[in-house]
Amino acid sequence: MIIVSDMEPTALDMQDMDIAILNMDLMNTQILGMELMDIRDLDMELMVMEDSFKWSIRKISRKSENFACRVTFWSATYQLW
Repeated sequence: MIIVSDMEPTALDMQDMDIAILNMDLMNTQILGMELMDIRDLDMELMVMEDSFKWSIRKISRKSENFACRVTFWSATYQLW
């Protein structure tokens, strides 16, 4: 599971996620996770249309390539696909 949030995750949240993407914007992206990962391990694409956000994040790792998860960003929840 990947959580995208503008807030710091709690320790309990960290137990349930592979990585967290914090303070997401084009200038400042921080990766925090249970295992060390480089930003180059993620192929990230952000499309902004008016007031709506479409997220397309593909995780490239040994575990899996396809996944779905919930995203919390700016007090709104979106579904990744």
